[in-house]
Amino acid sequence: MQILYLFPHTLYQTKMSAGRCLYGEAVGRQPDVDLEFWGQGWPGYVDELPLAENLKRSGKNPDVLWIYKADRLREPEKASGIKVVCFNEAWGEQYIREADCADVVIFHHESDMRLWRERLEARGARAVHSPHCADHSLSVNPPLAERPIDCLLTGVHAPEVYPLRARLRGLVESGAIPGELRKHPGYRLLNHEAVMLQYADYCDHLEQAKISLCCSSKWRYGLAKITESMMAGCAVVTDCPDGSLFREKLWPYCIQIDAAWPDEMIVGLIRDWLSRPNDLARLAERGRQAVLAEFTSDDYARRFVEAVGVQKIPAG
Repeated sequence: MQILYLFPHTLYQTKMSAGRCLYGEAVGRQPDVDLEFWGQGWPGYVDELPLAENLKRSGKNPDVLWIYKADRLREPEKASGIKVVCFNEAWGEQYIREADCADVVIFHHESDMRLWRERLEARGARAVHSPHCADHSLSVNPPLAERPIDCLLTGVHAPEVYPLRARLRGLVESGAIPGELRKHPGYRLLNHEAVMLQYADYCDHLEQAKISLCCSSKWRYGLAKITESMMAGCAVVTDCPDGSLFREKLWPYCIQIDAAWPDEMIVGLIRDWLSRPNDLARLAERGRQAVLAEFTSDDYARRFVEAVGVQKIPAG
């Protein structure tokens, strides 16, 4: 299967979140898959020309066009091949318009897929749920008992989007929850090397923590931070995202909290788990095994290949 991942070069170089690149690399490692990053800003691509003309000029004839930021391409719907769009989030109309050209739309959050499936299927597109997974670059060194950080809170703390995370930040800052805050590095970095170095440092920080303080955001998403934390061997504190696969496979191995609880109840539960290091280590290991079973980057890649298939779809 020939896959052309149309990923704007400026975003490939500077986008802080490495997930889309890591997922692409994982797909490229699958048997009988040949994946190439290309598109706006890459050598040989002419922004002013339609996508189909760029493909013709380059001699590229992929089975699959994996499109990120369709609005930066001219007439992507007219290019031949199976067109795929993946959404980290798609809670509003401004997002789903990017999928107008797609034959297959992959949603990382089940609630988004439910929201848009009927609309997509009405025009003949396929809606697929494929949850966030974690890259194997996350290890489990050192073991939980030797980790110096009791609790680690990472990511943006904006209360309008992450109200529970903002509360957890306040509890860490006050000392009610023992732990550290990781400063958000910003959404754009200097270059791809800086992006990957930041990601490696983030992974290392997770691997120093006993507990990773997470949440599902105002949208009740199963965020990548949860699976990444589990892969890194952390016990995970979070409320429950809206997704059947998460609830079935991962929720049983979380330290389960609810945004409706008072601060004292959340603090008490976290401190209770910290006072039982053996139980905490067992919970963390069970969570890690659950991620290794179905939520690795290779699992994501396998689901992607299954979703897109290999049958050519003619130009629209």
